[in-house]
Amino acid sequence: MGDTMYEHDRHRPLEQWFRLNEASTALSVGSEYELTLERDFLEKVRAKVGGFGVVYHCIAAPYNDESARKAVLKHMHYDLSRDENQLPLLNKDLDNEIALIRRVAALSLTPPLLAEFTFKAHESAPSYRMFLQQEAFGQSLYDLKDFMPTSKRIEVLWNIFNHFNVLHKHGLYHTDLDLHHIFWDEDTQSIQIIDWGGGFFSDPSVTGESDGRKLKHGGKEYWVSPEQRKRELYTERSEVFLLGSLVYFFLTNENNGDASPDYENNDNPDGIALDSIRRDEDIPDFLRELVYQATRWESADRFESVAAMLEFWSMSCQPAVGSILTVHTTSGEHFTVDEKNPEISLDSDLGIVADYSSSFPSWRVDGMCEYLVHHGSSIGEWKFNHSTLHIFQRPMLIRSASSGEVYLVKVARAATSSSEGNDSGSTTLENSTLYRCNSTGDIVVVLDEKGDTISLKNQYTLEVKRIGREDFYISHTEM
Repeated sequence: MGDTMYEHDRHRPLEQWFRLNEASTALSVGSEYELTLERDFLEKVRAKVGGFGVVYHCIAAPYNDESARKAVLKHMHYDLSRDENQLPLLNKDLDNEIALIRRVAALSLTPPLLAEFTFKAHESAPSYRMFLQQEAFGQSLYDLKDFMPTSKRIEVLWNIFNHFNVLHKHGLYHTDLDLHHIFWDEDTQSIQIIDWGGGFFSDPSVTGESDGRKLKHGGKEYWVSPEQRKRELYTERSEVFLLGSLVYFFLTNENNGDASPDYENNDNPDGIALDSIRRDEDIPDFLRELVYQATRWESADRFESVAAMLEFWSMSCQPAVGSILTVHTTSGEHFTVDEKNPEISLDSDLGIVADYSSSFPSWRVDGMCEYLVHHGSSIGEWKFNHSTLHIFQRPMLIRSASSGEVYLVKVARAATSSSEGNDSGSTTLENSTLYRCNSTGDIVVVLDEKGDTISLKNQYTLEVKRIGREDFYISHTEM
């Protein structure tokens, strides 16, 4: 019969095996697991082909009667070649990935490896090295970014930076970071990093090992540093660039790279700027600066390490974000939430609690309330808050579900000396009577009135502009 009948799927050993064993619906991995692979509506085995391998999602049922778990099965991919002599080299690459996964799993930063084995579709077929790995918990950053509040996204990024600092201290480099490869599990408040096929280990105890390494891949065009695209030496500064890109795409509403106008061709020697003109006003200035400095074209102009990025974050975020929350009522009263007074009750059912335990402060609204949407297609609409409402930097309007009272909450920088008392970021109070623009839904306060004009401050963008008094009373409604 020969191998002619196997030719069309000879690079897909699992599909070949199931075709030859039509009565089977599951695959055995030694004496450890029975695997049930995902199939499409035609009952064909569903595979995901990437740059480094072919991945199958499956259910792994242990023979020792433990609970079945979701898992992924992987072997190397070489569809573009008919040279069977390449397979041993690719199998060696998979063994390197297995060794890397074991190192990362020891730090609890990737799902555990369940099994590694060699597989043949039939007796005369080539041998493929494969591994079975538990599926990541939680959701990918790509799936989370469009509905996770910015404050929470920033908290997750801080967590990610700290873990990458740990990875680099252990000599572990991913080199293929994107939003699909990092998972956040809300239940355990932890991250897991997947797809280590392009990564490497550089022994930190060996002199010269940390000077960099040449990679076999150039990464994704819109994510990676110029030296990686050119297959030049990959260093920790190269991974700094990747993390800067990650911050950019996780905090904005851009797609996964190719649709970003600010990221076009990835060739800006001055770094990538988070443009203040865009509707990203809740992104703190220090993170804009971090992205800018992490993605400089010349590697020497970037942060030298993830540790340096963390140090910049710690040193820069406090004055930029501030440590005081002011609460204004429509009657002109105001209240302050700070480290000395971390809790405030607005009414019998609504309160605000401050959290100063992390590297940047945040505030949590407790109780039944609505909030005014300030971006997107629902701008100007009141939405009921079904979960915990967090405040980070953007001014926010909330309305008590019990009393109907409206509150404006604003983050301000705490003045630490008399010289800072007149700083534009200080807690100088403005007239807190709120007005809503009838056409845009923007909320403003009146700063001053001079002659026939009124100076208004937008509570979303913090932009100040003057408008004719008559136009103001026609176009705005007091709240």
